[in-house]
Amino acid sequence: MWHSESHGRLKKLIDDIIKENDWIVEGSPRKVLKESFDCCDNVIILDEYIIIRLARVFKRWIRQRRGRESYNSRPTWDFLWLNIKWVFEFNRMKKGLLQELSHYGEKVKIFKHSKDAYAFVMENYLQA
Repeated sequence: MWHSESHGRLKKLIDDIIKENDWIVEGSPRKVLKESFDCCDNVIILDEYIIIRLARVFKRWIRQRRGRESYNSRPTWDFLWLNIKWVFEFNRMKKGLLQELSHYGEKVKIFKHSKDAYAFVMENYLQA
């Protein structure tokens, strides 16, 4: 029961967000987020190299363990393992995700480096 209630609240939140003029929805491609793909300007995929993603997971975890970075989930060993598994799961599901997004055509932007994704956003959305 809790799952369907939380899903309903999340769906309402997403629906409210995408009714606005300017918004960004961030996260993995959950079913509830996919509705936003139809009405967005761009779908940005950050597909950093796996070694970079793993290094960032370790760096973030260490910074959180030392109290140098805030966190929503305690940086336990189990949490580190879950994040490492997520990195590899993303690689396994990436082909299917890209195939699923292919019908959005030119609105799908894939970047191998976060600096390139940042430059795209700055150039296209934050013009003075």
